[in-house]
Amino acid sequence: MKTFYTIEAQLKIFKQEDEDLLGQAMKDFGHMQRVTWQKIKMQAEANDLDTEFKNFLAAEIKADFNLTSRTAYSVVGNMLGRYSALNELKQTELTDKRQKIEALQESIEELQKKLNELKPKIASNSADADEKKDYQNWKTSVAWKKMKINKIQQQTTELEKQQESGDLKICFGTKDLFRKNLEDFRDQRDSELYFIGRAGDTACNQNLQLSFNHKLNQFQVKVRVENLPVKYLYFQCYFGLKQQKELKNILATQSTALTYRIKKRYGNYYLQAIFKKDFKSTDAVTSFKNGAIAVDFNQGFCAVVETDQHGNLVNQCRFDYRFSAGNATTVDLQVIAKKLMELCLKTGKSLVIENLDFKKKKSDQVKGYKKIGNKNLSSLPYAEFAAAVLQRSVRDKVFVKKVNPWNTSKIGEQKFVTSMKLNSHFAAALVIARKGQGFKDVLLKEKKK
Repeated sequence: MKTFYTIEAQLKIFKQEDEDLLGQAMKDFGHMQRVTWQKIKMQAEANDLDTEFKNFLAAEIKADFNLTSRTAYSVVGNMLGRYSALNELKQTELTDKRQKIEALQESIEELQKKLNELKPKIASNSADADEKKDYQNWKTSVAWKKMKINKIQQQTTELEKQQESGDLKICFGTKDLFRKNLEDFRDQRDSELYFIGRAGDTACNQNLQLSFNHKLNQFQVKVRVENLPVKYLYFQCYFGLKQQKELKNILATQSTALTYRIKKRYGNYYLQAIFKKDFKSTDAVTSFKNGAIAVDFNQGFCAVVETDQHGNLVNQCRFDYRFSAGNATTVDLQVIAKKLMELCLKTGKSLVIENLDFKKKKSDQVKGYKKIGNKNLSSLPYAEFAAAVLQRSVRDKVFVKKVNPWNTSKIGEQKFVTSMKLNSHFAAALVIARKGQGFKDVLLKEKKK
């Protein structure tokens, strides 16, 4: 299991001159990124964002702005990654809107049937007061749904144009800030530096290097900047003990690249270190010998079960999170990930989660029926949940296994809901746990009457 791990610490800047130079470097980097973005969009129309184009664009940016090769590749790599992510997001948004239109059309058809059934009574004035009220409400509902379909179709057409032309719309400083405060917008727009690393380089990165100062118990940060009065800026930062140990090991072995991002938030500067970790089952302190912990992820909550070595239910619990609440949802999911790791470490059992495909509806791949209607999986924060679990598992050395979610709820209903008097979600979680342990639960065909 491979995962990218990101850790963050606040930068300590001791001189105002250094902070001013860092701010200027961010402005220059932001300008280079926007120029690069426009070039990528022009090339994207020809659907030719390959390695050859990346090398060509890096050479062009290097020449245009008098940069080192590694800085040019950092700019290009960051923008290509962002373009790819935005393109995927637009595709998911397009799929969501098409599904919304389909759901609204189905709803209109149902309402239209009701209206047609009631129409003769209305026409002959034989309908009672309740039927007249229902008829009027249904007509109003149909009208509003048609207006909503029209609006979504316009948005869908715009998204399709962006997909076809490659001209993806993005505002680097956010539209909200642009409307409210131009100075804040510019600060947000030019608020990062990005440094791509490489395994085997000195300190695993040419342009930003960490060295540990045992006397201060902190890392010294050496940042190379381009086209400024000085060549290097020097700062300090403190990572937690576990993170310190991880970074020291990478710097000593040069086993993986260290990619860095410096971000400015609310007047403070933060250093993010990004690296890849290979995690094997043999490295874990948990196993499936004594059982498993499994999760059935749902809207607003996670159903969690514990099994023994024979796949029998031992315990169950439920972890709630605030659904569709922005940062609050993210925080809740991180707390759930922490609780799951604590449960795994306490019991010595590995974790099993669903291996969901974000491009399909969860109802099409998980439950076997429309449990969550026409909602796309992207409407559930499963990506955030899975990322939080995987990152936490690497740090805590808990092995996580992903299993095919197909028919987990149907099998759970057949085998465990009635016989064990379980809620359908906990029954599904039990099937997931047993799948992770290697037990095969088969969905039985219903007998024809």
